[in-house]
Amino acid sequence: NATFDLSRFQATGTETCFHGRHIEPQIYAGLDGSNWRLKDYEARGGYQALRKILGVTGSAGDSNGTGIAVGEGVSVAAYVRQSAEFWRLYNARAWGEVLDYLGAGWVAVDHRLASAGTIQRAPDFLAYAQGMTELVPDLVAYEDEYLLLGARCGLSRVVARGTSTEGAEVDVQLLALGEMVDGALVRCELFGVEQLDQATARFHEIESSSPS
Repeated sequence: NATFDLSRFQATGTETCFHGRHIEPQIYAGLDGSNWRLKDYEARGGYQALRKILGVTGSAGDSNGTGIAVGEGVSVAAYVRQSAEFWRLYNARAWGEVLDYLGAGWVAVDHRLASAGTIQRAPDFLAYAQGMTELVPDLVAYEDEYLLLGARCGLSRVVARGTSTEGAEVDVQLLALGEMVDGALVRCELFGVEQLDQATARFHEIESSSPS
């Protein structure tokens, strides 16, 4: 029987499961293998570091002593949940339910060089999305990473993969900026991954303005 030495995989308490760019001094800093409880997380400043990663404004101790103002965390979680559900429905081709997720005044703006332009009606956007899946029937799209999250906006890196009807492999990455108002997605702006500075500036512009 084969024998395997697993000692080299033993945890030392310094590992992290978070993205590499968030190691020290971010939310997993200070782990020693025995301080995984919520109160330990709070004590070592986890909430403050999480706010920095998410790009949520404010200071530690706001409202509830956690560094996340009352309602802010709820808004961020609601955005992530809503956005994830949108992509789930998209991948399931549940077009009627996708349409229900798009709020009144929906607008989509494509800032990429190979651009779809501006689409100002939800049904027109749905037709565009359906057209993409006709060209790539097994297309699957998902948010691979959240770059910025605010009270009502989110900027994420989206990955879309599949095989076209002509047999070509499709592997696309882009930046998607979404805005959610009253539980509905009302805006989507697309950028190339090389347009991060432009997308970031646009995120802060929308997040600091009045809701659409």
